[in-house]
Amino acid sequence: MNYKILNISIAVIFILLSKLSPYLTLLLPWYLGFLIISKNNTPEHIVRISVAPAIGLGFIIVLIHVLSWFNISLSFVYPIMVILTIGMSFLTPLGFQLKIKRKIILGLAIALILSLVVKIPFEEIPAYPGAVGVDAVYHAYKSLEMIKEDTVFISHTPLDFPDNIKNYPAGYHSIVVFISLTHDINVAQAMRILKLFTWIFLTLGTYSATKSLFKNDNIAVFSAIVMPLSYLYYYYLHYSLLHNFLNYYFFLVSVCLYNYSMEQKTPYNIFLTTLVVASMLIIHPYAYMFFQAYAGFTTTFYILKYRKFDKTILLFLIQALGSLLTYYVLEYPMRLPLSNYSKPIFNTLQYIFKDNTHWFGYILEQTFIGNGQFPLGLFFLVGVNYLIHRKNIYSLALLTVIIWDIFLIFNKIYFHIGIPFYSGIWSSERIYVLLTPLIPIVEGIGAYEIYSFLLSRTTKPKLVMMSFVLILIVPLFYVNVINFAYQKSVAVENEALETFGFLCKLPSENIFVPKFYDSGMWIGIFCPSKNIIPINNLTINNGLLYIDSRGYGDVEISPFNPWDFFGKYELIHFNDNIWIFNISKKSPRYPKTFREYYILTKDTIEASKFEDWKYLSYGFLLRHPAVIRGIILNKWNFVLSKTNESYIVFVPSEEYNAFRVKVFSTTNEDVEIKINGETIGYISTEGSDEFRYPFKPGNLYVMVFYGKSPYIFVEIELLKI
Repeated sequence: MNYKILNISIAVIFILLSKLSPYLTLLLPWYLGFLIISKNNTPEHIVRISVAPAIGLGFIIVLIHVLSWFNISLSFVYPIMVILTIGMSFLTPLGFQLKIKRKIILGLAIALILSLVVKIPFEEIPAYPGAVGVDAVYHAYKSLEMIKEDTVFISHTPLDFPDNIKNYPAGYHSIVVFISLTHDINVAQAMRILKLFTWIFLTLGTYSATKSLFKNDNIAVFSAIVMPLSYLYYYYLHYSLLHNFLNYYFFLVSVCLYNYSMEQKTPYNIFLTTLVVASMLIIHPYAYMFFQAYAGFTTTFYILKYRKFDKTILLFLIQALGSLLTYYVLEYPMRLPLSNYSKPIFNTLQYIFKDNTHWFGYILEQTFIGNGQFPLGLFFLVGVNYLIHRKNIYSLALLTVIIWDIFLIFNKIYFHIGIPFYSGIWSSERIYVLLTPLIPIVEGIGAYEIYSFLLSRTTKPKLVMMSFVLILIVPLFYVNVINFAYQKSVAVENEALETFGFLCKLPSENIFVPKFYDSGMWIGIFCPSKNIIPINNLTINNGLLYIDSRGYGDVEISPFNPWDFFGKYELIHFNDNIWIFNISKKSPRYPKTFREYYILTKDTIEASKFEDWKYLSYGFLLRHPAVIRGIILNKWNFVLSKTNESYIVFVPSEEYNAFRVKVFSTTNEDVEIKINGETIGYISTEGSDEFRYPFKPGNLYVMVFYGKSPYIFVEIELLKI
């Protein structure tokens, strides 16, 4: 009886922790998942801890759908999870003699530091702007609408999103809603919390999947350490397709549970596998399809090796059909029309840019050579060699599913064989990134093989260890530069949040935002009561106009130039080149902070200095990850103008009588320079010239470059001649 009291006490601790802070919310489903899997004697504790979040989160996904089925408020999710946790505590004798090897704990601690801790200082709300960022906004509004309507089966289409937002699989959104409702926080913050936890989950998922494949603690630890160094985890899809990023973890856990179920085909193992696989499908079908390929190959190799069907075919069919049936039942009222997504897509204009061998060669180089990945590329080759020579069913299945992925890419480019569902994946890019969770496993194998080989041929193991540390610093540096570049590309940071706070306090009226997916599209997430109207052009003069001119975008710049409205309508708020105009009121008034913001206390404005971007008021592509990475790595010292006119604004603190400017035309056409409406001169393609112009301290100067886009800005230097 004592163990029950102890179990309940531990459960209560996790329940209290989950209510203590939004950042601890997911400890509750994590612990529930641990209790559920601990009903089994296998796998060992560290693997149970690793796969437990997927099981607990799977229960949340199912529970929210069931509540929606019966029109029960989603606010009951947390109390039901509490009851389930306490109930499972009564039923599960945990046994707390955790015999985990010290080297496993140390290895996973290193992996978690690399995966999460180094990112926390610059982690932001996951809201990558521009065309790519539409996905993050899309999923935020889907989650918000579920909270507003108190159901998975939403009936209203928010903003101008397509109607398919209503029947988009709601697995990811269910978890976001759970976090948001538990602590009454906005869904953007909940998405950030889930993203941070996903980095933890991926480390543990990589360990558990690798352990189930090779039954080797050392290989599993090496793979977990390599995971946060692998370039594909930082590829831009991670920053917009957050549900796919989470689904990599569900994929890894599905591989782990399926492998253990192959060895012990108990009903309980099969049930847990089916639950996690179904959750993966309800989050997104691509990872699910990829897993079914792995499960199919594993089953095939098992039958070929042992020459018997045993219960192997039954296991495969139960998890495949059971997960599909679970999806069909849970999402029946609003499920995706799957037939529409099974039609082959080959060489369409929408995807031709990446459906070619040139792109495939480029992404291979980026994955295995560039971005400091060349040591991992070597590890990958050694790992593939290991898989070929190992020749067990799991090694062969892992290798075959990688080959299958590459075949699907070439099939999309060349062969055009219609393969149900697989040929319906949008592009070669989407097919390739499915390898994201597998590549670190293979690289981890190679890393351990090389490490073991070197250890066996030296009397100085510390030298080998230090050599590996130095080697891994290279990819660590590059991937964290990539990660930092994406975080600096985030449109929803402090200035935007402060502006949203200002808007939330205003009386209700229309707020017009560019239909461009910059920070303005997030106003409805942070101020749900406001009426947000996305527009391409302004035809109404009643309400507020929000413009973010900080240079956010994918390959375009916001269609709204704030200087077209400045002096015509009252500027009621200005914060770091975020503008709010009252278009109901024609007035040249503006806040005091406006002029103060543009004060220039030095002689130069340089494109390669982030602090100088404040003066680049409109027209420049600044916060694209490629631009930021290029400047950090000193690959370039310029930014692109993506409009026919770009604005640099400043208030000098000293008197100058001339300036030197570097602007390069990419179209062999001159770039005209105007200051406060007066034409000063032209810059040819040669790029650098000097002009006379009197600058008085305290005056506002609006320098405009007119030229055929794109053209390049490098620097302006104010002179005293």
